[in-house]
This record gives sequence, C-alpha cells and structure tokens, in this order.
Amino acid sequence: MSSSQLSSQFSLHGKVAVVTGGASGIGAAVVERFTTAGATVVAADVTPADGCVAVDVAHEDQVAALLDAAVGEHGQLDVLVSCAGVGLRAAPVDEETTARMLRLFRVNTLGVLYGTKHAARLMTGRGAIVNVGSLAADLAWAGNSAYAVSKAGVAALTRNAAVELAPRGIRVNAVQPSMTETPMVAHDTPELRHERAFVTSASPQRRVARPEEIAAAVHFLASDDCAHLTGQVLDIDGGLTAGPSPTFLEGLDDASR
Repeated sequence: MSSSQLSSQFSLHGKVAVVTGGASGIGAAVVERFTTAGATVVAADVTPADGCVAVDVAHEDQVAALLDAAVGEHGQLDVLVSCAGVGLRAAPVDEETTARMLRLFRVNTLGVLYGTKHAARLMTGRGAIVNVGSLAADLAWAGNSAYAVSKAGVAALTRNAAVELAPRGIRVNAVQPSMTETPMVAHDTPELRHERAFVTSASPQRRVARPEEIAAAVHFLASDDCAHLTGQVLDIDGGLTAGPSPTFLEGLDDASR
C-alpha cells in the first residue's frame, strides 16, 4: 500500500458533517477531529458558543432548519452526528415524574429521531449517521430510570433506522460511552461520585473515558472505510461490560474476610 493510500484512510476530505451538541464535551471533540480529518463541519448547540449554530434539538423545526441550511450553504450533507443530550439529577423510579421523563425523551430520543429523519431526507448517495447514546441504556443504575429509557430509545432507533435506510446507501450506527469527562459529569453530586468510584474501580481500565476517545470511535463509524458497518451500537466503556477488573475483585475478597 502506498503512502498516499495510507494517508487517505479514514479521511473525511470533501465531506460535509453536522454535529449537534458541538459546543463542549464529546461533541466539541468530534468537531475538532472531523475538521482535522478534512471535513467541513457545521456545529450546533443549544448553548451559545463561538462557531456554533443555536439549535434546540427538542424542536423538530429547528433540527430541520439546521440541516437544510447546511445543505444550502455547502451543497450536500454526508455525515450527521447527533451528540446533543441532557442529564437530570437522579430520582428513584417511584418518585419519577412525567415532566422529567418528557424532558429527557424530547432531547435525548426525539432529538436523535429528528436528526435521522431530516438527514435521510437530504442525504443523496452514501451517507453516515452516528448517534451518541449511553451505556446507561444497558447498565442499570439506581435512580437513573428516566435517563436510561431515553438512551435505550437511541439504541433501538439506530438499529431500526439502519435497516430502513440501508437501501438508500445511508449507514446508521451509535456509540454508548460509559462515564466520560464532560461538563455533564462535572457536578459534585452523590450519584456522580458513586458512579465515578464504580467505573474507576470496577472497569478493567480503571478510569473514565476522555471525549477525544469517543470522538475517535465516531470518526471510525462515519468514514467510508466502514462502508459495510451499519446498525451497530458500540460500547466504549474501558471493558466494563466485558467483566470486572481483577483489582476490583480482590477488593471484594478483602471485604469478605
């Protein structure tokens, strides 16, 4: 393989990508990585920020307008990364409220649906949609029911959309990170302290993820090099779902004595 062929691997040169939630955390890391890989990137976020279009993904008309504007300005849409999401303070399931459920569902689930719906309308030829879910969809955590349900919807939507859109050349995949160093987990709450302690002791890598590590997986899924990869939901969890770290088990052993 020539050096020019090697340098073109995972290139996004000539691609137009839209990234929601692009002002911080994983979204910002995706924007930076895609730009480095040669893509023209349109970043959007509900939080005002330099270089970001103001968009609330809970509103379908705003998502549709964002994607229409990207095509109007750049002539095409090749990649959509739906990264915008919210988390709310944990609540026991018997204290859950309709208002909390709807808030999480509208942003975390419907926001992904709106993006998928309107990206599919605008993508011509090959296209790639990558959704950012959460390991919470598959790993239960006390007080996390509403958030977990909203992210489980992302996984289900990803798989179903992949089947429906494959004949049109559009691939749909998702990543499910475990705890990642983002503003969403920067608050000092008992729930977040417990989650961090669990991840850093129980996962084989014994640390939380970094945004750029999630962005690398998103880049992988978005690239044409992965043309036969669709309908997948990739856990990025430092091995947590594979099994507990030996050190964690040794700690349990010591505690039982």
